[in-house]
Amino acid sequence: MDKYSLTSKILLFLSYGLTSGLGLLILKSSMTGVQLTFKSLLNQFFTINFIIGFSLYTVGFIIWMIILSIYDLSRAFPIAMSIFFIISTAGSIIVLHESFSYVHIIGAILCLFGILMISHS
Repeated sequence: MDKYSLTSKILLFLSYGLTSGLGLLILKSSMTGVQLTFKSLLNQFFTINFIIGFSLYTVGFIIWMIILSIYDLSRAFPIAMSIFFIISTAGSIIVLHESFSYVHIIGAILCLFGILMISHS
């Protein structure tokens, strides 16, 4: 018998996707318009956006390690990356105002179907 409920599994994967996705979006927004040099990169380490984004991304990594302790990599990776893809794509469109196409929408739908197929196998 599995010691983790379906709800806790869903929350674990969503927590990973949200913390990693939001962290990446905040990191990206902090780098927008910055010409990347060694000095500008060092300066970014001390901005609030970088600290928050990096912290969220780090929390996502810790959640990922928990996921790996529970699941086989062959199941965990596709599910986690699909959720991450959907969150980061939606966030980049909504928050960063990046362009999107129908290919993005079709890709997100295929990811959702993939999550369903892998989680029920």
